Amino acid sequence: MKKHIPLTFVCVFALLVPSVSADIIWNGNADNDIFNVANWDLSGSSVTTLEPNVSIDDNVQIGPGPASNWPVIPDLPAQQRFQLADGKVLNVQGAGTTLTIAGNDGVGGAPGTADGPTVNVSDAAMFAPFFVVNDVQVNIDGTSEAVFGGGGNPINLSFVDLTPGAVLSFLNETPAAMLENISPKRLFWEHQPLKARTSWSSRWVLADR
Repeated sequence: MKKHIPLTFVCVFALLVPSVSADIIWNGNADNDIFNVANWDLSGSSVTTLEPNVSIDDNVQIGPGPASNWPVIPDLPAQQRFQLADGKVLNVQGAGTTLTIAGNDGVGGAPGTADGPTVNVSDAAMFAPFFVVNDVQVNIDGTSEAVFGGGGNPINLSFVDLTPGAVLSFLNETPAAMLENISPKRLFWEHQPLKARTSWSSRWVLADR
């Protein structure tokens, strides 16, 4: 059973999702393989290949639709990443837009970076990697959801900001364990303490207590 963290309280914090002029745009014309260049419009980019664990030195736009296929990170040997260069932005945007996985791979920045990429999930989209790693800033707006498939520490050396209405889910980790492993201040809101509790629906809810 997925364990959800919907934000049910009103917060004065307003998440400002930066807009970018994307250089790489998903079209899904060939299949759902995120590394298949035939699925991307690269005409505005100097990038010509997409490889696991190799930084993409451009901003990336997935959605809004329609699209024949939505991207899936394929099941790769060991744990690998769809990797963006320092300071770049991945937008996952629009109702029905998804970025998912076939195995246990994720999204990340370059190892050792202190200025990693940003992932914006907006307008009823879903972002569902196994993990994020290496200074990734994930922003989820109030209509969207992030689902992390990994256990242990799927938000690794990274951060998540939620707006009211956003949902954060873990398939192989409990919110309680996440709050033990990662400071709530770093994971959610910097200006007020939060704690997790269970509701009658067996979902996890963040409450300002």
